[in-house]
Amino acid sequence: MLSGILSSAISGLNVNSQRTSAAADNIANVSTANYKRTEIQAKSLSVAQTSSTQYSPGGVLATSRQLSDVGPGAGALNNNVDLGTEFVNLINAETAYAANLKVVRAGEDMAKALLDVKA
Repeated sequence: MLSGILSSAISGLNVNSQRTSAAADNIANVSTANYKRTEIQAKSLSVAQTSSTQYSPGGVLATSRQLSDVGPGAGALNNNVDLGTEFVNLINAETAYAANLKVVRAGEDMAKALLDVKA
């Protein structure tokens, strides 16, 4: 059960790391003509339990997609990167990353406590 909690939290860390990377790429290319921004979407993974006594962890799966829609405010560069949106994405990824990191730390603390009880 503990390893399932950790693997779910780590999958969340990976998704938010990818979100940060995508936002950084988008910001770096804000002045690149015809650049199409990349977005990372997260999808929950549900794993069917194999029995009533075994815990089956889920997780998060990241999918990357390049947004080709260029709105009316694209300007002369014809790209669809909005700095405001990218900074909001960075803040969201940072907050979610911190939450997943707390889950990992709590799992480590539980594992240490379990080892102390058995010792």
